[in-house]
Amino acid sequence: MRKIVLIIAISQLVLSLSVKEIENDPDYYNKKVVTITGRVKEIKFSVSKKGSRYTTLLLDDGFINIFSYDHLPFKKGDRVRVKGIFSETENGFGMEIKAEPEDITRVSGLNGIIVVGIILIAVLGRLLYRRYKAGRDIAYEMGVGFENYVQELFSKDDWTIARTAGDLSRKLGRKVEQDSEPDFVMRHKEKNRLFAIECKFRSNFWKGKEEYGILWAPKYKIRNYNRFWEKEKIPVFIVIGLSGTASAPQHLFLIPLPYLKHQFISENRLKKFERKPTDRFSLKEFV
Repeated sequence: MRKIVLIIAISQLVLSLSVKEIENDPDYYNKKVVTITGRVKEIKFSVSKKGSRYTTLLLDDGFINIFSYDHLPFKKGDRVRVKGIFSETENGFGMEIKAEPEDITRVSGLNGIIVVGIILIAVLGRLLYRRYKAGRDIAYEMGVGFENYVQELFSKDDWTIARTAGDLSRKLGRKVEQDSEPDFVMRHKEKNRLFAIECKFRSNFWKGKEEYGILWAPKYKIRNYNRFWEKEKIPVFIVIGLSGTASAPQHLFLIPLPYLKHQFISENRLKKFERKPTDRFSLKEFV
């Protein structure tokens, strides 16, 4: 009997998705039953106008809203497993998992049954980690490639790189506050003007409820970019590449941060900021 329970426990661990896996391919998981495991980052207990109690929560650093009826017995920092139906929210500007209260459970520590299967879990964990790391490496290389592409659009005769985030968190294996800033800051040589640049590449549009668009950044990153502008007094611009490859995007958009208050930007709104992807940047685009 214990062996059966162990196999079930292991299979649940294997089949659990990360928040990022779903966020990176929402169309594939849309309207499907998914199981995710993560740590509670935000949790809110509410009561509807009809008097029904419900709970909403976010896991890890993701922005998929998790909804369930009743007030759940969890708190910030708890590690939980959630099974529910993934879908778009009603306004089409986010993502949601609806789960029954009994389908949200706390992930406990090691017990006797898990200890019996620790070796098997370790092997499976290593395989999953390799898969996860491979995906992260591809995303990282894509990000670096697009940053290099964008930097080349700033003529060396007119611009110099004043500072860069450097991605030290990845290299050192611990959080570096500077890495929460925009990717780099450009200085115009003649006018001595500074502009912060954050680069985002997306392979294609994501289908919202009513229109296509992209999810360009999670809420906490948007807050970080705004804090940077307020603290450093340096305007922040978002450069978005779309389709093609990171080193040769088919479309390019230059958007001042104040026009990106939300995580989602529609295709129609995005087109207002489109520019030729191979044209060099000029000072007049930033002032």
